[in-house]
Amino acid sequence: MKRLIFTLSLAAALFTACGGDNSKTENDSQPAATDSVAQATPIKEFKTFTVSDKLCFIVHDEEPFAPEFATYYVRKRFAVEWPEEGMMTDKAMKELLSNYFNVDPTTDIKKAVAEWRDNVIHNTPGEKVKEIDEDMPYEYSEMHSDCRQDSNIATFSISYGDYNIGAIHGMYAERYLTVDVETGEVIHLSDLLDVKRIGYAVARAIQDLDVNSEIFDCLFDEYKEVNEMPLSETFFIDSTHSSINIIYDPYEITPYCCGVQRVCLPIFWLSKHLKLTPYAKQLFGPENFLKDDK
Repeated sequence: MKRLIFTLSLAAALFTACGGDNSKTENDSQPAATDSVAQATPIKEFKTFTVSDKLCFIVHDEEPFAPEFATYYVRKRFAVEWPEEGMMTDKAMKELLSNYFNVDPTTDIKKAVAEWRDNVIHNTPGEKVKEIDEDMPYEYSEMHSDCRQDSNIATFSISYGDYNIGAIHGMYAERYLTVDVETGEVIHLSDLLDVKRIGYAVARAIQDLDVNSEIFDCLFDEYKEVNEMPLSETFFIDSTHSSINIIYDPYEITPYCCGVQRVCLPIFWLSKHLKLTPYAKQLFGPENFLKDDK
């Protein structure tokens, strides 16, 4: 039986900046030091490479809970992006790795993969095989990540998918890691705003903004009229740096059938409800605080 695996598509955007003409003509009356235009500082290119692995098993269950599952397959695999040397600090790399694997904190991706393999082999029943037979029952555990650069921000988007043999449906989730390209540090929600008030802002955004109307329609009844939504610190910044998007996985605020929810908080709107940090104002730029929200 073939099953659809939840993945995210790869997208990468690289930016460069160039300066103006600083030449001087014979008619210039000002000193050269005042009429030259300083070149804009080029934006650092955030480079990554893909790391992937896969392990497959065949399981013969002597006491299956249903006859059709007497023999089934297991597949565990991943394909993730990892920063090239000098792109992120050690602390940031350890945080990224904690989103990829349940292994000891390290900045050595090869060591982390080796530990992942050992854990899978040790904890998965059955005999290791090269590939699974997708016409037979099988279960899976999958992880995939992409990395996108938008000017001075790099965003790792991570998707997880799991299905246990005999279950009604699989489970999936999303995580994001946002990196300041210049410093190589992870940007946390607390670096941008008061997280103690984010639940209030999310409730207002779902109830009041048209962009979130489909989320409101899908909410569990208990969240329809609340003044504050449950706290989620999983977020990403959109490619134009004009919104923060708060993530809720299936069953957190909506039924499974509605999927992952991404609550859009436009910066110009959010700044009227929460106090943003000086770092946030610098990151998003003044143009995002001058819009009319009517």
